[in-house]
Amino acid sequence: MKHLFIIIAMLAFACGLKAQDTDSTMFKGSFTNSEFKLNCFINLYNKVVPVPGAESEECYGYINGNTNGLWAILRVKEMKDGKAVVRAVSERGEDAQTLEIKSTDNGITIRQIDGANIKGVANSKYVKLPKLIELNK
Repeated sequence: MKHLFIIIAMLAFACGLKAQDTDSTMFKGSFTNSEFKLNCFINLYNKVVPVPGAESEECYGYINGNTNGLWAILRVKEMKDGKAVVRAVSERGEDAQTLEIKSTDNGITIRQIDGANIKGVANSKYVKLPKLIELNK
């Protein structure tokens, strides 16, 4: 009976480690959206992502591609239950946006909550991107 308890405890511990490992990687990596030509590079656990063009500066990640400039994630406000709320600022520093990033089976979704819109480029003009965008690993 004692051995059975030890085996069950070891299995529970191993399952807990697997879940913790998944939680510590869901907001880390590179993601893309081919429809809007967007790239997102994030590590919301550590401020270690170099800012393109200013490699001596680090952030939690950035969004670039066919947008109105690079958007750097400078602050992680909240992270729990497969969702993170972050604050991003444009490379010009004059626009900021609160984003909700959710983990999905294929990657992440990014929802613009408030602030200046992240815009895409179409026919040499800026156009508003949808409030919710899915990016794949």
